[in-house]
Amino acid sequence: MQTRTTTLAGFEAWEIGTDDLSLVVIPELGGKIASFVHRPSGFDFAYVNPHTGIVRYPYDAPYLTTDCGIGDLFPAIGVGVHGDGPWKGVPLPDKGEIWTQPMVTRVEGEWLVSTCSGLRFPYRFTRRVGLEGNQVKLSYEVENLCGYDLRYQWSLQPHLRLEGRLHLRIPAGATFLVDWSRNGDFEPRRRYRWPDGAVRRSGARVDFSAIDGMDGNAEKLYLTGMSFGEVALEYLDRGLALVFGFDVRNTPHCGLWINREGWPLDREKTRLCAVQPCNCLSDFRETSESMGAIGVLPARSTQRWAVTMQVSSC
Repeated sequence: MQTRTTTLAGFEAWEIGTDDLSLVVIPELGGKIASFVHRPSGFDFAYVNPHTGIVRYPYDAPYLTTDCGIGDLFPAIGVGVHGDGPWKGVPLPDKGEIWTQPMVTRVEGEWLVSTCSGLRFPYRFTRRVGLEGNQVKLSYEVENLCGYDLRYQWSLQPHLRLEGRLHLRIPAGATFLVDWSRNGDFEPRRRYRWPDGAVRRSGARVDFSAIDGMDGNAEKLYLTGMSFGEVALEYLDRGLALVFGFDVRNTPHCGLWINREGWPLDREKTRLCAVQPCNCLSDFRETSESMGAIGVLPARSTQRWAVTMQVSSC
C-alpha cells in the first residue's frame, strides 16, 4: 500500500493506493473517504453532492445535504435522546458525533489509523483503513472510558454513485424492513421478503434489487436474517461490483438507502445509494432498541469489528 499526503477541495488529506484502488481520506471531516477510485476503469464509487461539494459542518448540524463519500455513524444515527444511564435525556446528534469531528490520523505499518473521542459520551473511536489488491479493509475498535455500560448504534455510511442500471445482490432468505419512504407507501416495522415482498399503496409490487431510473422516490431499508454478511452493489453498465463483507455475529444487519431524486424534501434533490453494514434496525434509537437491535459496550471494555469493500467484475 502506497501512502502520501495531498489536498482535496481545500482540505488536507491522505491518499492511499494499490495498482487497483486509490482512496483519499480527509481527517478533518471525521476521516471521510471522499474518493474511492477503481484505477483500471477510472470510476470513482464515492458520491459527492454536486449542489454543495465537500464541506465541513459544525457539530450537531442537521444531516440534510451533507452527502459525501464514505464515513461512520456513531453512537447514533437519527436525532433523538439517550435513553438510560447517566446520559438519560442527553440529545443524540443527527448521524452521531464522528462525521463532524476532526480525527487524529497517522500511518501505522500497512494501515491508515484515525482516532477521535466522544464529546457528549465517554468513548474512544478508532478506525483502521488498509488496502490489499482490489479490497478495502476497515477495522474498528471502540473503547468505553467510563464505569457505566454504553448503548450505541453504529453504521457504515457509504454515499455511492447511482447511475445506469444497478442490481443489489443479497444472500437468499433475507428479509427487510422499511424504516422510511418518501411517499409513506409501506408499513413500518413489518418484515418483507427480499427483494419483492413489498407492495406500494398503488398496488404495484416493488423489486428493490433492481435500481434503474429516477422516479422521485427514496427509501431507507434494513436487511436482516442474512445467512452470511455479503451485500453487492452491481453497476451492470460498467461491469463492476462493489461487494461489502462483514461478520453477522457482530454486524447482524445492513441498511440500504436508495435515493432516486426523492430527498431532500425541501431543496435540490440528490441521487445516490448506500450499503450500510450496521448493528441496528432503524435510524431511530428507540425504535431499534424496541426490536432488540442495539449495541452494548460494557463499562471499561473494548469492542472490535471489521468490514471489507471489494471491487470485482459482474
